[in-house]
Amino acid sequence: MQPRPAFLIPVVALLAAAVAGCSSAATSSSAVPTPAGTKTVTVTVTSSPAVPAATTQTATARPLTSTATRASTPTPTTSAPSFAAFTGDWTGHTKFISVSTTGRLEEHVGDGCCHPVVDMVIQLSNPHRVGGTWVADGRVFSAKTHDGWDPAQPAPKPGDRTVVKVGADHILRESITGYAFCDPDKTEPGTCGA
Repeated sequence: MQPRPAFLIPVVALLAAAVAGCSSAATSSSAVPTPAGTKTVTVTVTSSPAVPAATTQTATARPLTSTATRASTPTPTTSAPSFAAFTGDWTGHTKFISVSTTGRLEEHVGDGCCHPVVDMVIQLSNPHRVGGTWVADGRVFSAKTHDGWDPAQPAPKPGDRTVVKVGADHILRESITGYAFCDPDKTEPGTCGA
């Protein structure tokens, strides 16, 4: 009979200990503190039918943390429209328009001699260029016609729409009255009436 190698005996002893540990009915658990917001999951592992013992182990699931941040869409900023082409005082013979930087237009028209014809307040919007002309939409805020108003023409009332234009000639025209108003600093005297 041949002698057995010396290393074989310790290997057999380790295998025997391992099989004994697997067939043990002991349950192992470790006391791990569970942080708030975590969920405990119990997993039961059963050995094959040859080994009747079962082992229960407890695992603690940690909450998922994400370092990814949600992309934010920048809030669009809308700048106020510029009414620079319309802003200022516009004049004519017994008529006057004043336009503020916010697009508020005040119009006062007389009959050319002695009597008022119409007084209106119009809010301008959507200033834009069409060729060499500045154009703005307008909505009548208030209107008062006087005895000099042409009765053949419908009287303006709040809510009515109008279009206001300023041409390269520096003349402002408002579509309800149809009158021309001049920039007194840029047009020849008499261009918009006496």
